[in-house]
Amino acid sequence: MVVIRHTRLLFLCIFVFLWAGRALAGKTSAAKGMTTAECLACHNDSTLTKESNGKQVSLYVSEEKFKASMHGNLFQCADCHQDVKAFPHEPAPATVRCAACHAEEQKQYQASFHSKAIKAGDSKAATCADCHGSPHELLAAADPASKVNHNNIPATCGACHGQKYVMEGAGLTNQPFVSYEASVHGRAVAAGNANAAVCTDCHGVHDITRMDDPAGAQAIKVHLLTVCRQCHQGAGPNFPSAWIGHYEPSPKHAVLMYAVKVFYVIFIPFVIGGLLLQILLQLWRVVVSR
Repeated sequence: MVVIRHTRLLFLCIFVFLWAGRALAGKTSAAKGMTTAECLACHNDSTLTKESNGKQVSLYVSEEKFKASMHGNLFQCADCHQDVKAFPHEPAPATVRCAACHAEEQKQYQASFHSKAIKAGDSKAATCADCHGSPHELLAAADPASKVNHNNIPATCGACHGQKYVMEGAGLTNQPFVSYEASVHGRAVAAGNANAAVCTDCHGVHDITRMDDPAGAQAIKVHLLTVCRQCHQGAGPNFPSAWIGHYEPSPKHAVLMYAVKVFYVIFIPFVIGGLLLQILLQLWRVVVSR
């Protein structure tokens, strides 16, 4: 009986020890946050959604794309989602702010036109993810597939600035993007030239400002000469001034060029029409003379 009692006591001690160890391990894991493998066990499901403001929002994170991304190569999920300790996530995880790591870029963005537009109530103005892509799929700028790769910049900016109704809804116009596509730079980039100027070469990156902002416009003008000289060696101080901007010549923009354009629109058809008339009259004369 004594042996049986001691055996039961031994098993009880072992059970308590194992239970305490597991509980302690669980608390330690929760304190450190969940592992990426644990997160992806659910979030790698493409059907995973939640309801937000009456709409279904996808919570899907592609394991393949995440592991191939810059963040996936450098961090665990819990490094950014530091408030997620266990499942289920209650309360809902806080929104991750890029500024936690990218403070300098955030400071520049705060002074930009995009940031000011958001503060003014324009919910469609560009945010970090709009330009860089999902933080779960973010690629280095040197990667040809990156949204911020040099050759992809026009397409990235054009996703908003090339859309007529999106721009008009913000009180702007898509004309600058349309004119860029038709320009020598735009055509060169479309043809695969990796050296031709793109939007960010002239307008900046995180600190983009409006041209009617006196401080911003002056900074761009000073910056332009440096940019131009990267390809146009020997360009003088007035070289950037020869550029009329993204707008078509009109009575308001580049009046002299507009006058020349109107002259040729009238003059060329008149000359061609005159030549055709002369040929027809000559043919008529030949026919009549016979």
